[in-house]
Amino acid sequence: MNIPCKTNTVKSLLLKNWLPFLQSFRKEIKLVKSSIAEPICTMDSNPLTEVGSLQKRPYTMNIFCYQECSVQYEIAFHNDTSSEYIWYSVSIRFEPCPVLERFSLTTKVRQDVYLEITLVRKLPSSASFRLAEAIDSIHTEPVSFNAGDEARIAVRYFPLFIENERICTLKIHSPELGEFVYSLILSANEPLSEEAVTITTEIGSSVRLSLPVMNHSNETCNFSYKNSHPYFKCEKDVVAKPGQKVHLQLEFEPECIGKIKTQLEVSSKSAGIFRFPVTAYCTKPAPKGPLFISSNKNTLVLVKNVFGSRQAFTWTIDNENFIVRTSKQNIKPSEHLELAIGLKIQNEQTVKNIHPQIPITGKLVISCEELGIDWIFYLRNGNEE
Repeated sequence: MNIPCKTNTVKSLLLKNWLPFLQSFRKEIKLVKSSIAEPICTMDSNPLTEVGSLQKRPYTMNIFCYQECSVQYEIAFHNDTSSEYIWYSVSIRFEPCPVLERFSLTTKVRQDVYLEITLVRKLPSSASFRLAEAIDSIHTEPVSFNAGDEARIAVRYFPLFIENERICTLKIHSPELGEFVYSLILSANEPLSEEAVTITTEIGSSVRLSLPVMNHSNETCNFSYKNSHPYFKCEKDVVAKPGQKVHLQLEFEPECIGKIKTQLEVSSKSAGIFRFPVTAYCTKPAPKGPLFISSNKNTLVLVKNVFGSRQAFTWTIDNENFIVRTSKQNIKPSEHLELAIGLKIQNEQTVKNIHPQIPITGKLVISCEELGIDWIFYLRNGNEE
């Protein structure tokens, strides 16, 4: 007969009393052959059974074996009074373990959930257990128990990607007791958002932000930024070893003044997707300076065209002692307007004689005509101390 291992199976043998009086039979069982050295099998039944005169009666046994194996038993039923007996030779092939139980586990991406499985209520011998085959997102630690203990193992489900009822087979191997087989139904929902980020810069400028990501996978991975918003750019991806936390560097360079709320996405093929809620503010340019202008060297002023099209920039200085070239220029996207500011008076000593106590000051205003945005720079003669 064929019986799955690790399952209780009820089988019957037919006992026949050929005598005209009641007989009481005592069971004796003997293992005569086995494909493995020490099979752990049980054949539970009543030690004594009675069969009426000239009657037949089924003798029921509860058969159980931990390991996959083939065995042969001799089962004899003796009547100690009459010396009559019934003898059977029983061959059993214990087949691979079927699915013993099904479990459903549900969590969010990168949020773990645990399951404790009772493998054996009372161990017949000392035994150790470990995961037989690797399963994505499933983690266990090897455990060992003594004879008589209840054997349990903790299973951790830690998904890195969204899953919708993925069905997999969990096999727990024991060198002493063979494999224990279970079915898992795994579901992982959208992850929680990463920590919110707030940044501020002014129009025409940029600011860097650092997005932290952790490689929870078992292999070295490459994190890259998905172009979630045109104002955020990333120069290069970042590589992370297993268990390593790294930071992806982005640059925020807005094209308009105001508040921006968006979600930035960083992803890896093996470590999953990370989403960061970002609130970014772009303000009007704050006045800058003073910029010190010496008599023998020009000072360079830069304004970047961060807008998506060619723009016309104009500029004025309210003090004629400061000089600059032409007052208008068209600038291509992502290029800089470069203005060289100088002093009309070429000799610093002359400046001091003309204005021994009062410095020469002025205000440079650079304007983007179409967008109505002004950049203000305060100017002063001399060298910065």
